[in-house]
Amino acid sequence: MAPPAFTGVWPIMATPFNDDETVDLVSFAKSISFMADAGCNGATITGVLGESNRLLDKEREALIKTAVAAAGDMPICVGTSHAGSIATRELSRMAEALGASAVMVTPTKEVTPLSDDKMVEFFAAVNRGEPASGPFVALAVLTSCTGRG
Repeated sequence: MAPPAFTGVWPIMATPFNDDETVDLVSFAKSISFMADAGCNGATITGVLGESNRLLDKEREALIKTAVAAAGDMPICVGTSHAGSIATRELSRMAEALGASAVMVTPTKEVTPLSDDKMVEFFAAVNRGEPASGPFVALAVLTSCTGRG
């Protein structure tokens, strides 16, 4: 699959929850389909709105599967941020395996911003699947899933 063109409208979707705190997949599928029908160029799920840290791994997987199925031809970008670089890498691999067109990675938020070198170290560690040293600040980066790394 060719990498998506990151042009046009790519909303970052909120994750709906039921009253019992389970993910509302029916409403989620409807919202993804709505965006596709409205002509969006893509959609981003499990972004940085705050609900990602509430999700179980099986819920993340269900959200990705649901979004990809409901999107039709519209590309889906999956937020795969995690406090650890290895976990980020594995979440990114899972997203790709489930049909995501791209991932969005944000290092953990810290009080003191890091140097450019530390930011490069984090993303290199994610790419290699190795642990990264030190805390990292939030910086969104969109990358295509390629299966390489």
